[in-house]
Amino acid sequence: MKSLFKIFTGAVLAGLALFLFSAKTYSQQVYFVQSSELFKPLYASVFESKIGISSNIQQENLKLDIGASVDLIGLRGKDCSVSFGAEFFTFSNLRKESNFKFPVDAIDYYFGIAFNYKRKVNTSSLASARLRIAHISSHFEDGHKYERTDTIFSPVVYSREFIELAGIYDYKINKCLTLRSMLGANILLHSIPDDFGKVSIMIGNELRYSISNYFGLYLSNELRSASVKGNSNFNESFESGINIGGFDSRGVNLFFSLYNGQDYKGQYYDKPFNVRSLGMRVLF
Repeated sequence: MKSLFKIFTGAVLAGLALFLFSAKTYSQQVYFVQSSELFKPLYASVFESKIGISSNIQQENLKLDIGASVDLIGLRGKDCSVSFGAEFFTFSNLRKESNFKFPVDAIDYYFGIAFNYKRKVNTSSLASARLRIAHISSHFEDGHKYERTDTIFSPVVYSREFIELAGIYDYKINKCLTLRSMLGANILLHSIPDDFGKVSIMIGNELRYSISNYFGLYLSNELRSASVKGNSNFNESFESGINIGGFDSRGVNLFFSLYNGQDYKGQYYDKPFNVRSLGMRVLF
């Protein structure tokens, strides 16, 4: 954790120095605190800040997402822009019970910083990239049900510190249809427990169809390689939904999602997870 703090501090100072230096020349293009980030991740990506809830069709569980990513400072040019931002979010596993009760089983906490870049390639294409430095930890909560109740359990420690680099290429096929392709790599700096591979690769595609400025449909998919306890495989996350409010503005998504692979929840990281869900998300 101390090494991560040093990396965070060094990255923040380096980023601020770069922006302050550039601001002297491009002061008219500097902006502060904007929630519409330069780098817009795929909807299917799990480890992103979201605000919403989804219900597991197969089990009595809910997934609750709470969080936000904000560009704290940026430089906006004619054809390209850069920014420095922060990310804070949680995703929780809730149990559904009678009388509208939802005990919290487990919760994952994420915080990090990000350096973002976006460039207009031509009239129909955009390229964007993001460098993340982040920490994620997971904890059982008081709503968790243990398999055996006559045993004293010690807290399970789960945490990961990592650097992640990802790029997305947006290609506008026609006025209504856009294809987004993503490629990225996650490099693990430290983890407890030490059961994970050091490098993970992400590949994804997303197809967006705008019926109007305020209504659209989308298909989104991400494959992420994973190595846990010496076993390697791909985790797949798929999402299809309806966008209300416009893809590049605030709005609401109604969606169906599918996840198949090793569980992304930290407390269940070594277990297989296959889930189909229906949900709603607020785009902030």
